[in-house]
Amino acid sequence: MKIARFAAPALAAVVIASALGDGAQAASQEKFGKTLVTTYTVPREALDRFNALKSSPSNPKLSPLENMIARKSESWQANAPLQVSSKANPYRIAIRYEGEITGDQGAVTLWNGGWFREGSMQTSEGTVATLLAGLNVSSSEGKRETRVTRVGAAGPVSFRYDGPAFPSIEVNRLEGLKLDRVGVEVWSGLAEAGWKDMLFGWQGALVGVVMLALWFVGFRRRD
Repeated sequence: MKIARFAAPALAAVVIASALGDGAQAASQEKFGKTLVTTYTVPREALDRFNALKSSPSNPKLSPLENMIARKSESWQANAPLQVSSKANPYRIAIRYEGEITGDQGAVTLWNGGWFREGSMQTSEGTVATLLAGLNVSSSEGKRETRVTRVGAAGPVSFRYDGPAFPSIEVNRLEGLKLDRVGVEVWSGLAEAGWKDMLFGWQGALVGVVMLALWFVGFRRRD
């Protein structure tokens, strides 16, 4: 009975800490930097090109990287450049899409997010592209006609000097998915950890302290 008496509060502490941790994790997935610089809605014309993209078979004579480079792709680039600042580094491009699963095997996609700097700005950092993660849909989550939304961000990019840069995205692979809407976000700086994020980081220690306190109280009562 004593074990059950002290197990209940301990279990409650674990559940509360886990819930806070889940909330912090969900929040962190929605922010990809300190400041949301700007947002774009990819036009229908570009969505039609993305949806019409047909995957080409891999060439067994080429490496995976060479196959990826040789793969057909479609891209979208902002009409006007952003004025980026080295003091606001790093910058990240995030994608949020809505769509419909067209098969029974989920969706397999391959996206890049990048920057283009033209004219005298075209140096060794002129065109930078990094893969976006988290945009696929597993077969267990996406069956035919299932509505899905996904969010993913490219790796951070730091600019060495200030000046104009064009955000852009590229689709190299789009299988099992019809896109209805694609939003592009540009973030700058490092995301600041809120109190939930900090609490999530200390979750293990907090649970340990609670368990130790409960054990100590139970030990004293047995005396």
